[in-house]
Amino acid sequence: SATSPTVRRAEAELDVKSRTSISGIVLCSLVSAVIVQSLIGSELALRPGAYTVRSPLVELPLYVGLGILSGVTAIIFERVTSGARALFRPPTYKPAPSSTDGSQ
Repeated sequence: SATSPTVRRAEAELDVKSRTSISGIVLCSLVSAVIVQSLIGSELALRPGAYTVRSPLVELPLYVGLGILSGVTAIIFERVTSGARALFRPPTYKPAPSSTDGSQ
């Protein structure tokens, strides 16, 4: 089915707004990185613990399962947010047909 021009325009506006948001996020990330670098230098803020793989035959399938679970969660999240957008989208009204004979 074809999408209406109104829907395409709204999607385009959303795309522009999201690009603006992303550029703001990137700028904030850059500023925060510069500030942190000036405060603590090149030292790590959080030190990772030592980790060794004890049994690859057990751990690897668990990581694959975690990846699959994350993917399913992402799909569910996308569908729920799309449903919420559709639920709260303002209704669109068609204009009333106009009279051609000049009477009202």
